[in-house]
Amino acid sequence: MSLRSTLQINAKLLPDCELQGLALAEDMWDRAGRPITAGPLIAVIEEILQCSAKEGVIYPRVLLLRKKELQHGRFELLLTSQNPNAGDNNVKSKVCPLCRDTGVVTNTSGSFAALGRIDKLQVYFSIQELANRWRCSRPTVYNRLRSVGAQVLDFATPGKKGKKVVSAKVVRQIESKKTKRFV
Repeated sequence: MSLRSTLQINAKLLPDCELQGLALAEDMWDRAGRPITAGPLIAVIEEILQCSAKEGVIYPRVLLLRKKELQHGRFELLLTSQNPNAGDNNVKSKVCPLCRDTGVVTNTSGSFAALGRIDKLQVYFSIQELANRWRCSRPTVYNRLRSVGAQVLDFATPGKKGKKVVSAKVVRQIESKKTKRFV
């Protein structure tokens, strides 16, 4: 049983930016002894939210929702006796034992290592990746970056050509400014 199944969270519906927070939550829940009753579970969720904020990790918003629902008695936890697969050892788990299907693995040092889905959570994008992402040419990417005064990371010596990369934070800012409601 995982935190996702306990709180009935479908990881496929989470935005990619919240997957690292879900992995952190699973890890902290595991270290707290996997509580499945409301009181201790609320305490662990609160600890997860505070740790996520402190570490700068985006936590899944559904955790805050579940915490409020548990506090107000609007969410019913499925106990192991209610779980149809709880006592059946013949049922093979389809959950990855390394990442619990989040795509993120926590190392023993507490840092995160990438697998599968986490590749979508890049820290930097190359100009070509942005051209593919925005479905435009590379010169258009340069023009868009110049127009917003974006800073790029470039290790080339001054006056020489080098591969430039753009922070994902800058990319999200540009995309949020350019995103409009479809009418």
